[in-house]
Amino acid sequence: MIPPYNGFFLEGTRTLYDPEQTRSVTMTATSGVPEVPFVVSSPGKVILFGEHSVVYGEPAIAASVALKTYLHVSSSSEKKVTLLFPDTKLQMSWNISDLPFAKTPGEVPTELDSTVLKNLEPCLANIDDTFQHAAALAFLYLYVHLMSPECGGFVFAARSVLPIGAGLGSSASMSVCMAGALLHLRGQASLEVINSWAFIGEKCIQGNPSGIDNNVAARGGAVMFKRAVRPGDKAVLRPLALRPLNLLLTNTRVPRRSKELVANVGELVKTRPAIANPILESMGHLVTEAEQALADGDMSTLQHLVRLNHGLLVSLGVSHTSLEKIRIASQDLDLGETKLTGAGGGGCGITLVKDGVAESSISSFRAALPDYEVFETVLGGPGVGVASAATTSDQFLDQFDSTSLDNLNWTYWSS
Repeated sequence: MIPPYNGFFLEGTRTLYDPEQTRSVTMTATSGVPEVPFVVSSPGKVILFGEHSVVYGEPAIAASVALKTYLHVSSSSEKKVTLLFPDTKLQMSWNISDLPFAKTPGEVPTELDSTVLKNLEPCLANIDDTFQHAAALAFLYLYVHLMSPECGGFVFAARSVLPIGAGLGSSASMSVCMAGALLHLRGQASLEVINSWAFIGEKCIQGNPSGIDNNVAARGGAVMFKRAVRPGDKAVLRPLALRPLNLLLTNTRVPRRSKELVANVGELVKTRPAIANPILESMGHLVTEAEQALADGDMSTLQHLVRLNHGLLVSLGVSHTSLEKIRIASQDLDLGETKLTGAGGGGCGITLVKDGVAESSISSFRAALPDYEVFETVLGGPGVGVASAATTSDQFLDQFDSTSLDNLNWTYWSS
């Protein structure tokens, strides 16, 4: 059993996916300095069961989705480090001699160093956009800790299939890729170290992250998590057995109002505790049943639980007409049950696709929601991985094709 990790007590260290379900191999750590170019990838995540009730100490389940961020690393003839992230229109280069390198700590820190943050300010002075600034800060913070002035120049080029800012863990996926790539360059990558440094990257971007997103992005599969909300409680993060499940992830493109929605549920709990608390407790019981159904591969029960969880969330007032359209379309076409994921009020919905659904039905679903973004993906795939690449950074960006990248010979870090 590994030590407590960033606020969560992690139970078990087994790989969170079945290697027989993938075409790749696993490794516990990088041995030796790798050849470049290479690509590191990391998945996004969805909350499968238990959003909102988790705020009140009930368990929830999060799982990876096979929509990923990809980070291509290549050498440069110049003594510069370059970060290219066209999805956020970020393109920056820094002279290595200008970077305020920090002493690599003996252990991965759990908090940000205010001195390092201050020293990095001049490197970020020309970046005004919030997303760009956060991504560049996370990258440079990890770079000045994990690399050295003696390292040659490198180009880091990133692309993501994940919608940014949609509650799917895009920032954690990027942080895991950056930590994985830098540690791989050092020849010192392991799953636990990647995960811990990715949490530091998430702190640069999110401020006070829960640690859930980077754990799922690094480990893949699914986890049950429970927050410590009362004195004496211990937060828990437990890996779950999960076979890959087909999923439709639908982005309504309606902006989420997470803070407002959480506050509204809080007001309901305060003013109608006799009604609201049993709803939240029911979600907790539902998660316990879902954990067993996932272990058994019981699709029938999982479909029922998806429907019930969405209904409970509707009763809390966190759904939205855009999300109900997804549910109605999937119901009309008999694709499988649908629920909102995350805070609700827009954002994304997930449909657990039944076995044997025809591709024509998926096409009809897309046609019924012309203004939405629909992804066919897999729930519970592997976490952070690395593959050799035969492309330059320009070729990677110009010819970006996630399907071709997924067909590379990937190796996944495991515990």
